[in-house]
Amino acid sequence: MRTKRHCRNPPPPSNQTPRRIGEDRISALPDAVLIHILSYLPVIDAVKTGVLSKRWARLWTWTPNLVFDQLGEWDEKSNNFVPFIDAFLVLHSSPKIQKLALDLDYKGKRLHLDSSLNKWLHFATRRAAEELNLQLSDLGYFHSWDFRGPVERYLLPSFIYTNNSMKRLDMSFIDVQPPDAVSWPFLQSLSIRSAFISESTIQKILLGSPQLNLLELNNCEGFDLLHINSKSLKRLVIHGIWYPTWGTDVLQISAPNILSLEISGHFYKRKVQLLDLSSLVDVIINLQLWVEDRYCLLVEYSNILREILQKIRHVEKLTVGATSIKQIVTLATLAHQIIPTSKDALVADYWDIERGGGHWNL
Repeated sequence: MRTKRHCRNPPPPSNQTPRRIGEDRISALPDAVLIHILSYLPVIDAVKTGVLSKRWARLWTWTPNLVFDQLGEWDEKSNNFVPFIDAFLVLHSSPKIQKLALDLDYKGKRLHLDSSLNKWLHFATRRAAEELNLQLSDLGYFHSWDFRGPVERYLLPSFIYTNNSMKRLDMSFIDVQPPDAVSWPFLQSLSIRSAFISESTIQKILLGSPQLNLLELNNCEGFDLLHINSKSLKRLVIHGIWYPTWGTDVLQISAPNILSLEISGHFYKRKVQLLDLSSLVDVIINLQLWVEDRYCLLVEYSNILREILQKIRHVEKLTVGATSIKQIVTLATLAHQIIPTSKDALVADYWDIERGGGHWNL
């Protein structure tokens, strides 16, 4: 006896056109989507997409993020980096950009880049860039390991100090010397590395940046006192001083309104002295010794650390980096001499002690 076969009903006809092998579906996306994709590429790679088809030929001229990385993308012997940037900016079509980032060897080739840098930054201000990232360096200077000689840095042009669009500024190997007042009404984050910046300049920046939330000074010189009364600034990061050629042997910090403080890196022979930090909630400490006379520096380090911990005993969270932990372990009287033990003192609830990829909560 034959078994009756039950056939499934055929699927209803589809309104979708069958996908063809090799079909370029990316190019079918709207221009805005493609430009957004290009914004994640370094400029040199975005330009290369122009050869894909007529559709792509000019899209790269509308990318809002302009990232030029000489050190990462160009042959060290190439002298085409500056002409490439000049040509790109001439062809760029968008009336507004989000970001201009420059990473280059400022003095290594003795290219006298000041006029070019001024021109590029002027372009960024005309296009209302919200983020400026200016990473300059002198590779010969850093590779010599001699930081005591005179340093020739790029002088930030005067027009930069009045800017109504900038929200984030990150720069290195810069001399920051505003001729008059600073006007950065929308700046929220400022990071300065390997720069000369005076106490008066810092005050001008704070007065002219009413929305500044983060200030990071990394291996800077030119100041002995950080007196910060800004109501908006909530996080302060001080990362070391490489072989200071200026100032005294004490760096004083007074910032009664900040909530978060990080002190890390090499301070060579400078002592860090905390004054008014009454609003602090979160502190990170990772000081590093400069070893010449290890015994004397260890004693001095213990005194510095003791004073710092006395000043921040009210904080809710204290993070001590691995470098500082190594020094703390060598101090036999840590519990009684460094950590406040008064019953009236509120010691940090825990130490988040970093080590490698993990951490301990003590």
